[in-house]
Amino acid sequence: MKGKLMHCARFIVLLLVFTVATAVQAQDTLQYGPSVVTITGVAVSDTFPGPPNYESIQAGDKPEDYWVLRLSSPIFVLGAPNDDLNVSENDISALQLVFMNSDDYNTYRKLLNGKVKVTGTLFHAMSGHHHTKVLLAVKNMVAG
Repeated sequence: MKGKLMHCARFIVLLLVFTVATAVQAQDTLQYGPSVVTITGVAVSDTFPGPPNYESIQAGDKPEDYWVLRLSSPIFVLGAPNDDLNVSENDISALQLVFMNSDDYNTYRKLLNGKVKVTGTLFHAMSGHHHTKVLLAVKNMVAG
């Protein structure tokens, strides 16, 4: 009986590993910068808790508005070898958009709440102002 349980447990573990590997393979795999990517989704404005605790607007944290790209299907972002910051992330369905020029908000505002194609470079969250695991530094955004 003990041998059958061990065999069954091994089978279940192998099945879980296969299922996870298949799910990751089904997602688009992208890389962090300097690779340039183009991703399609819906651009929205979201409000997140800011300073001092980055936890709760209701508890007194300052509200911060950021633009987020909501993806129609999740992506897998492949980490860089020997990079403690840009680690692999699975099931990414939203990317905070980062503009290098504050004028870009006015340029792209008409595209909010619509489907867009965004070109830029991916990087991993590293501060309290980053509200998704992976962010997209925007080079260009068009209706899509």
